[in-house]
Amino acid sequence: MAKEKKTSEKNDSEMMRRFKASPFVVIGSFAILILVVVTFVGGDLLSGGGFGAGGGDLTFGYYDKVPIGYVPGNFFAQYYDMIVRWRQNTMNQDISFMGYQIWREAFEAAAIHTAMLHEMKKSGYTTPAKTVDREVAKLPHFQENGRFSLTLYRQMDDNYRLSLWRQVQDDITKDIFNSDVMGLLKPAAEAEFISRMAFLQRNFAMAVFSVDAYPDTEYTAYAEENSGLFRSVHLSMITVSSSEREAQRVLALIKEGEITFEDAARAHSKDNYADRGGDMGPRTVHELHFDIPEDTVRETVTALAKGEYSAVM
Repeated sequence: MAKEKKTSEKNDSEMMRRFKASPFVVIGSFAILILVVVTFVGGDLLSGGGFGAGGGDLTFGYYDKVPIGYVPGNFFAQYYDMIVRWRQNTMNQDISFMGYQIWREAFEAAAIHTAMLHEMKKSGYTTPAKTVDREVAKLPHFQENGRFSLTLYRQMDDNYRLSLWRQVQDDITKDIFNSDVMGLLKPAAEAEFISRMAFLQRNFAMAVFSVDAYPDTEYTAYAEENSGLFRSVHLSMITVSSSEREAQRVLALIKEGEITFEDAARAHSKDNYADRGGDMGPRTVHELHFDIPEDTVRETVTALAKGEYSAVM
C-alpha cells in the first residue's frame, strides 16, 4: 500500500512539473483527451450502446447536400471494417495516426461512392430490378453445387437479403457510371493531340525483308561492286583501356621482342579476344564494322601485310 501511495505521489509531482514547464501543452492534451472520450465513449453511450447504435450516426460531410455518414452496415462502415481487418498486421505503428488514416480512407471511398450514386440518380437512371435479381442469384451466398439454391435464398434473413440486393444494385449503378465516364466522346482536337504524341514511333529508317525474297542476281551485283567488303582477313588485336601511353609501351615491348603479341594480349588486353592471345579469327572486311567502326582505321588495318603491326589507334 505504501508503494502504491509513493508511486501516486511521484506521478502527481511529475504532472505538476510538466504543467509548470508547459501549461498550454498540458491543458491542450487534456482538452484533446476529453474531446476523444466524449466523441467515442460519451457518444457511444448516448446512442444507446454499440458504436452508432440506436439510430445514431456520424456524419463526416456532404456531397450536394447528401450526407456522407457512418451508419452500421452502410458502405462507409463496411469499407472501414475492411481496412481495419486488412491493417491488423500493421498495428504496431502509431495507433492514433493509424486510426486517422483508416477513417480518412474510408471517408474518401464513401464520398466517391455517394457522388457516383447521386449523379446517376440525378440523371434519372435506375438499375432494372431483373438485372439486380440476376446478379444476386450469382452471389456465393446462394450457391449449392455450383447452382443457385432457392432454399438458401429463403433461409437468409430478410433484412440481410435486402441489404445484399441494394449493395448489388449500387455496384451495378457505379459500373454503369464508370462505363459512361470512360466512354465519353473525346474532342477532335484532343484525339489529334494524343495521336501526334506517338508520331515518331510510326516512322522507320529501314525496311526488313526475308533474305529468301531477295533476288540472287542482286546479291551477285552487290558483291561485284563491293568486292573489298568480302575480302578475307585474319587479324589479332590488343585493347588497352588505361591510357594511350600504356598502349605505346606494350607495342614497344612487342616490337623489341621482349614479349610476344599473344602473351601481351593475355596480360594487358581488355576485350573478348584476350584469352585467345588476341586472335580475332578469319573475318571478312565487312564483319569488322563492330570491332573497328571507323572507316579510315579499318582500311589501314586491313591493308597490313602478314606479320606487320599497326600503330596505336
